[in-house]
Amino acid sequence: MTRAFWHKVGRLALASPLVAGASLAGLPARAATPPLQGPVSVQARGDVFVATVTAAHGMSVWYQFRAKTPAGRWVILRRFEPKNTLSWVPPGAGIYEVSAAALTAAEVQHKAWRAALQSDPLAVERIPARGPTGPTGAMGPTGPTGATGPTGPQGPVGATGATGPMGPMGLQGPTGPTGATGPQGATGPTGPRGATGIQGPLGPTGPTGATGPQGPTGATGPQGATGPTGPTGATGAPGPTGATGPTGPAGPTSVAANEASNVTLSSSSVTVVSTTIAPSFSGGLLVIQGTVEVNDTSSTSAAAVGCTIYDNGSPVPSEGVVELNPAIGFRPTEGTIPLAGYASNTGGSQTISVKCSSEGTTVMVGAAVITVIAGG
Repeated sequence: MTRAFWHKVGRLALASPLVAGASLAGLPARAATPPLQGPVSVQARGDVFVATVTAAHGMSVWYQFRAKTPAGRWVILRRFEPKNTLSWVPPGAGIYEVSAAALTAAEVQHKAWRAALQSDPLAVERIPARGPTGPTGAMGPTGPTGATGPTGPQGPVGATGATGPMGPMGLQGPTGPTGATGPQGATGPTGPRGATGIQGPLGPTGPTGATGPQGPTGATGPQGATGPTGPTGATGAPGPTGATGPTGPAGPTSVAANEASNVTLSSSSVTVVSTTIAPSFSGGLLVIQGTVEVNDTSSTSAAAVGCTIYDNGSPVPSEGVVELNPAIGFRPTEGTIPLAGYASNTGGSQTISVKCSSEGTTVMVGAAVITVIAGG
């Protein structure tokens, strides 16, 4: 059983035998913009051929397929149908030319075959695969050669055997340049044919000699003793010490301040704590954290205390607020305001301070603590 292989050779620039756009019996001549606009194209996708043509909107197209055999004979593979594909495998090896034609449904109904648009032939090559080779049989023993007898008379010439099947055709390689044609040499005279000698009769085949008996198999000798283990090699000298790595970046700088005892707050901002930091490097952020403890000295009025962090006199994104009112049971008379903020590390001396104010009544600051850390 063989499997077919296709090798695309290329399109052939052949003129179509049909004339597109001719006047048909029962149909008017094609308009300036015909319903089918050529050319018709045909492509091979394995054993399937696909034909395409440009048609007016909503126009039904019918396709016909035919092929030219290696012997030069055109045969119709399928008559006109409203289907643009054809599955077809040639019956034998060789180069075939497949062509497609297109008509509208109305032209097919009126049998206007001469109005068909014809594609250029598509040349393809089918190469049958060779089946697997069967296993080679074992060769029998060769008998002794008999004595050569005298040459007997020549027997009649046998009939010529039938031609075997054609082997698979290889892929076509690129065509080399054509060499120049040399001059033709003169034809020499034909010599006389010598007489055929007579063949003598074949002598009789001599008898095959008897096979001698097989000798006994020798005994297996004992296994030799295992040799001693060799001494352990000396320890190698230690390798050289590696180079010292680069110095790491400077660690963070940190300062802390604890001041502002018994500072009285009002509606105007008052500095309750301040500290100065001078990192040995620039870049990164200054992380600022701290707390402010406040006490409402009023016995009846509510108070709201707010605190803001400043970097060299400019506020940074941070704020802490607490509400105090001794007259209402669920509000405390004392409170702690948490502080947290960030500032850019300029690498120079920076003063970080906290300012607080009170709305509603007078508030005392019992203590204020701030810590500034300069990270890398």
